[in-house]
Amino acid sequence: KAVVSTQSTGGRFIERPFSPCVDVPGEGQPDGCAIFYHGERFSLADFHHRQLLNQMKHSTGSLAMATKLECVEDGASILVVASHLKGGPKTDQTRLEACQDLAAFVEEHSSPNDMVILGVDVCEEPGEPGYNKLTNNLRDAYKFALDGKNPSFTTWRVRPMGEEKYINDCILYSDRHVRVLQALDVPSEKLIGQSRLPSNLCGSDHVPLVADFQRILTET
Repeated sequence: KAVVSTQSTGGRFIERPFSPCVDVPGEGQPDGCAIFYHGERFSLADFHHRQLLNQMKHSTGSLAMATKLECVEDGASILVVASHLKGGPKTDQTRLEACQDLAAFVEEHSSPNDMVILGVDVCEEPGEPGYNKLTNNLRDAYKFALDGKNPSFTTWRVRPMGEEKYINDCILYSDRHVRVLQALDVPSEKLIGQSRLPSNLCGSDHVPLVADFQRILTET
């Protein structure tokens, strides 16, 4: 577990279990999940992380982390969750069970008054079982901002077997206490370039997703 802190930024990083990045020649550093927050606007109230489990209570090779933040101005609470699920061939059932555990993890650490935002690399497309499980109780910010449509891709890369272009990532939220104002569209094919991702434009094979949220104020 790494703690990141500057004068105006706080954050946490957790290594993903069984990270395939460890085996990359010349690198050897694991990937994982990170959450950063503006230290002058929010304070860290609570922090949790764990491996996601299947129905047999064995690790799925996936990770979830949650930070409970309090607004410095008025004490409003926001639960921010990040997760990276296991991809690859013959992992559909494992990923579904990880999504079931992720949904339980979010419910476990959220309270009725919390704003809830989840950023997740689902490693599957919208409409598949794991994604559907997560969107039973949470809404997709991009689908809302794009009037019911999905972004054209979130990862686009060239592999030995050819190009891979998928919608694997999403920002989900509970609409009880926040609303989506807008979402940043993904780059065009021209900007991505023929070599696809990663590139000089984006250092990852996944593009960043960005959404603006507004708190819904309720009368007391």
